[in-house]
Amino acid sequence: MSRLLQHYSTSRTAFFCCDLQTAFAPRISRLPVGVFVANRFAQLHTILPEATDYYVTEHYPKALGTTVSDIIIPSTAKTFHKKKFSMLTEELLASLEHSPVDQVVVFGVEAHVCVLQTVAELMELPTIKRVAVARDGVGSQKPGDEDAAIQLMQSWGGKCIVTTSESILFQLTRDAADPNFKAISSLAKQQAP
Repeated sequence: MSRLLQHYSTSRTAFFCCDLQTAFAPRISRLPVGVFVANRFAQLHTILPEATDYYVTEHYPKALGTTVSDIIIPSTAKTFHKKKFSMLTEELLASLEHSPVDQVVVFGVEAHVCVLQTVAELMELPTIKRVAVARDGVGSQKPGDEDAAIQLMQSWGGKCIVTTSESILFQLTRDAADPNFKAISSLAKQQAP
């Protein structure tokens, strides 16, 4: 098995946007970068609609608010409310079962709670071959919590890779001769805040 994400033509990728909600905006200094990464992947999903899915969760929105308004949510995205920490609610899992997704890209907050538990549960699913954590797209209120979560996920190896959103763009493309390279490489030229 490759240590990288597979090319979009040979695999189906799901983007998991985890709990980028209004209550976290003033508490997580890296949230604007998380929003940038979410929008980068939303645009990638728009370029590759036949090869990707986009899932959004909101953790207890009654208390934590809705998804930050600066995030572009693709029209084909599926949004789920949850109380458990992992994104893998019964409803999301049921939706995932109806798609041939075999690799997942995870980003959002908080790294040491919802992102961490989502990645751990994804690694247990036999249909998922690779889980990529977009390092630049995750955050926690306390930098130490974020760093510890990233170190832990890096130590898992196997199905789990920790990388950047730009690297993910190019892992999914693989070749400048790809017919979608120009559109995808334009996403890599965008600058994070």
